[in-house]
Amino acid sequence: MNRILIGAVLLCAVNGAALAEESEPAESCVAVVVDGVRTLPYECLSRQLTPPEALARAARTSRLALSARTAERPANELGLFNRSATAIRMGSNFGVSASAQRPPPPSDYSPLLPTGR
Repeated sequence: MNRILIGAVLLCAVNGAALAEESEPAESCVAVVVDGVRTLPYECLSRQLTPPEALARAARTSRLALSARTAERPANELGLFNRSATAIRMGSNFGVSASAQRPPPPSDYSPLLPTGR
C-alpha cells in the first residue's frame, strides 16, 4: 500500500513538472495609471500581436547595420549642428552676436506704404 502511494505521488510530481516546463507563462502587459490617466502598454501589445515570422526577421536584421547607415547620413539631415551652415546663416555675426546678420532696411522704407517693386 505504501509503495502504491509513493508511486502515485512521484507520478503526479513528474507529470506536474513536465506540464510546468511545457507551458511557459505568457508575457503579461500591464497598464499603468498615473494621476488618473491610463497608459496602455503599446510596446507589449504589439509584441504579442506580431507574428513569429516577423520577429525572426527582425532578429536577423542587425542593429549595427542600421546604426552604420545612420552614421553615414549628413549632419543637417539628422538635425544636428553643422558649423559651416550656421556660419553662412549668421553671416559676420557668427561668434559675436546671438542674432543673425541682416541687411539694413532701405532708407525710404515705410510699413504703411506699398513697395514700388
